[in-house]
Amino acid sequence: FRELEVVFGDEKAKQLYMEKPYELFRSYGQSKLANLHFTTELARRLQAKGSKIPVNQIHPGEVLTEVMRDMHPVIVKLNEIFRPVAMGFMKTPTQGAFCTLHLATDPALATSDNITGAHFVRCSPAPLSRAGSDEEVADRLWTISERVTNEVSVV
Repeated sequence: FRELEVVFGDEKAKQLYMEKPYELFRSYGQSKLANLHFTTELARRLQAKGSKIPVNQIHPGEVLTEVMRDMHPVIVKLNEIFRPVAMGFMKTPTQGAFCTLHLATDPALATSDNITGAHFVRCSPAPLSRAGSDEEVADRLWTISERVTNEVSVV
């Protein structure tokens, strides 16, 4: 497999399509970081246009899903071995969905003019990591995404 990788923070940012072996966990982490940047930038752009549409980020916490079911057989076996232990401290998918549903339907958030561009972890406001709060990176990702998808921004 080959992956589309966007590297920020160094000279490699100009090399959008890099030939590298696919690294599952690294790619998963990068996709989550890209989601944070995209959401931050969308909230910023909507606010700049005077929009009242809230755009927030939600991390439900650790949720025990079937995400590992199609991985390498060794990882699948390790997952089977440690799953009973994980069940003791990880959320079920239903519990994991609660935070998203709560934040999407909470009347206090729907009527607030101030809560947009926020980051929530386990249903509570939380600061973004340093890597996730870089506005320049968020803007660059937005611009690159527009170019790669050949779309014109609507916000």
